[in-house]
Amino acid sequence: MKEEPIKRRVDTASRVIMASSQTIYQAFINQEALISWLSPKGMSGHVDAFDPRQGGTYRITLTYEMDRIVRILVKLQIIQT
Repeated sequence: MKEEPIKRRVDTASRVIMASSQTIYQAFINQEALISWLSPKGMSGHVDAFDPRQGGTYRITLTYEMDRIVRILVKLQIIQT
């Protein structure tokens, strides 16, 4: 029997933020600020790796109140227009 390839899950979200571009930029390059707004309600976050530069990455561990752990690896792309 041939095994099916594993399909990768992709989730997306968007949000309109009424703030200056400088404020938003700082929210992405400051670890404490990133955790404060990125962690969903009912979860806590911990930064495992953080490279806040154009093309850099960060890795965050999010922990649910029920002790379920989810690891997320996100590429941080900062592009100034």
